[in-house]
Amino acid sequence: MNWNRRMAGALIVALWAGPAISALELSGFEVRAGAALPSDWDTGYTLGVAADLGEVWTDNLRLYPALSYQVAEDSASVFGVAFDLEVSSIALGAEVRYHLDEADRGWYFGGGPYVHFVDREFAVARQRPVAISEDSQEFGVAGVAGYRLPAGLLAEARYMVVTEFDQLQLLLGFSF
Repeated sequence: MNWNRRMAGALIVALWAGPAISALELSGFEVRAGAALPSDWDTGYTLGVAADLGEVWTDNLRLYPALSYQVAEDSASVFGVAFDLEVSSIALGAEVRYHLDEADRGWYFGGGPYVHFVDREFAVARQRPVAISEDSQEFGVAGVAGYRLPAGLLAEARYMVVTEFDQLQLLLGFSF
């Protein structure tokens, strides 16, 4: 994995977006974790954080810049040769969510654009193992539906669309 390139890209986006969002009010943070269910891969996991920057346009619309990490693996065999495949992604984006009730409890729905820093690793098991790693940056979108309890606990389902790595995510978390 080329973590230096990923972190540099995330830092550039954060520095670019920082002044634009600094005028908004920071209302809280969310932390969540759960299962990533990609369509073509085995079940993986995902971790994420988001900041609640408060109301946008109306009382029920809120802006959430977010960062997430997801990993999924798969194994295959072709003509007796075993392949191990792993895809990981650091995603940086922003969501607009519509809250049916107050922001600290009840149902919410929304979505938004993301930039994915994707790492694909392919390993071939033969007499001498061969590993190939490929990094790319891709744009995608996410749709989200969730429910937040008054105590700050939340349950969320989201669908991330990104080239060759679309996935349904089922998450639990908390906000503070």
